[in-house]
Amino acid sequence: LIRLGLETMINELYPYEHTFYHAKNGNEVINQVKLHSPDIVFLDIKMPSMNGLEALEQCKSLVPSTIWIILSGYAEFAFAQKALSLGASHYLLKPISISELKQVMEDILNKHYENFIRNNAIFSSMVYQSFNLYDFLNIADISFLPDAKGQYQIYVFLIDNPIDKA
Repeated sequence: LIRLGLETMINELYPYEHTFYHAKNGNEVINQVKLHSPDIVFLDIKMPSMNGLEALEQCKSLVPSTIWIILSGYAEFAFAQKALSLGASHYLLKPISISELKQVMEDILNKHYENFIRNNAIFSSMVYQSFNLYDFLNIADISFLPDAKGQYQIYVFLIDNPIDKA
């Protein structure tokens, strides 16, 4: 019921923008994360077979860029402290209001946009450095893409390199 309520609120805030995957317990969370590499995961602390913090701990290395949000009915400092030490971005108490959810989602979207801008600046710098290296060394074949995952702006280059026909 809580999973469906959360999905309904997110759809109300951002219609048709998200795909949802559900897990009934910690083991299903791990399987869903392996299958889908989600951008955002909402985890309840109390789940069957494995609690949300244990699932987060196991999943963190599988999808390091995923944003983790803990939902809990427990306002216990130890739970919140552990969640934050594992990399959760938010610790929310149930029941969550739509205004609170909107604030959290806006915060996440802003951080995502900042990362997008930073990654594009890094990419642009690498392209610029690659062209400078190309010019300096007169290399005919050089790789322009960094070894990283993420979203980049697309750059299209037309390099006019006439072949000497002497």
